[in-house]
Amino acid sequence: MKQRLIIKFLLCTVISVSLLSCVKSVPVPDYYEKITFDEFISRLRTIRQIKGTADISMKTKDVYLSGMASMKLSPNGYEVKVFSLGIPVGEFGEYDGRFYNTLKLKPQDGHLISLCIKEGLFWWNNNVKNVINSGKQLVIKQPRQDMILDKESLKPIEQFIYLSGDATLHIVYEDVRWVGGIWYPDGIVATLGDYKFTIAMEDVKFER
Repeated sequence: MKQRLIIKFLLCTVISVSLLSCVKSVPVPDYYEKITFDEFISRLRTIRQIKGTADISMKTKDVYLSGMASMKLSPNGYEVKVFSLGIPVGEFGEYDGRFYNTLKLKPQDGHLISLCIKEGLFWWNNNVKNVINSGKQLVIKQPRQDMILDKESLKPIEQFIYLSGDATLHIVYEDVRWVGGIWYPDGIVATLGDYKFTIAMEDVKFER
C-alpha cells in the first residue's frame, strides 16, 4: 500500500513538473507612464542636448569602423569621438548641415551616418503632424520618411528613410526603455544594402 502511494506521488510530481515546463513564461511589462501622443512629443522636444557613451560600428564596402565613442547631440547637429583601447582614433559630426570627419569617409558614407544619428536618435525634431493609425502601430508619415511607434505604449519600433534610386535606409530600435519620462533606445541598427551602422548606448543623459 505504501509503495503504491509513493509511486502515485512520484508520478504526480513528474507530471506536474512536465506541465510547468511547457508553460511559456510571460515577460514582465516595462514600467511606463500612460501619456498622450502630443504629450510624448512635447516632452521629447524639451530636450536641448543628449550626451552619452556608446559602442558603435560601421561597415561598408570600403570601411570598417568599431570602437567606444563619446556622443553629443542637439537639434542643430552632433559630435562623435571614437576611441579604441582608450586611444582616440577619429571623430565625425555635423553642424548646421555641414558634415566633417577625420576618418576620410566618402561623402555618401557621411550622409548615411548623419541620417542614422540625426533621424535615428533625434527623430522627433521633424514634422510629426501626419500620424496614421495602422493596426497596433502609429505611423508618422513624411514625404520620404516613415516613423513607426507602438500605438499602446508609444515605444519607437523602426523607421524607413526613402532615398533616391528606390534605396531605403532601415533603422530598427533596440532595448527601448522608459527613462526620464520618455522612451529612448539603448541601441539602433541601421542597414542599407552592404551598409550597416550600429549604436549601443552605454550611458545617456538628457539636458532640458
